[in-house]
Amino acid sequence: MTAVVLIFPLKPEAPGFVERLVRAIDAQLPQLTDDATRLRVLEASEHRWTLRYLAFQRNVAEGRYDETNGPTAFDYAIAISEISQRRTRLEMKLRGARS
Repeated sequence: MTAVVLIFPLKPEAPGFVERLVRAIDAQLPQLTDDATRLRVLEASEHRWTLRYLAFQRNVAEGRYDETNGPTAFDYAIAISEISQRRTRLEMKLRGARS
């Protein structure tokens, strides 16, 4: 009996969906006037990307997703996680400033 190992990348090979998103967010945040505004932008971004992920899930369930064209579930999970990390760090910074 011969074992077969299927190798697949843990990170998609597509040219940087998540990287482009993170770079855009990181470039936008310093241009905003204050941390409260930055927090609102991150909260809105996280909400928007969560809604996009739910729409993606619905399309996959209905068989309307071409996996060769567009972000994967992995991409959405990483994107939402990256936004969430930035939001959490900013919330902690704001809480520390109020203490």
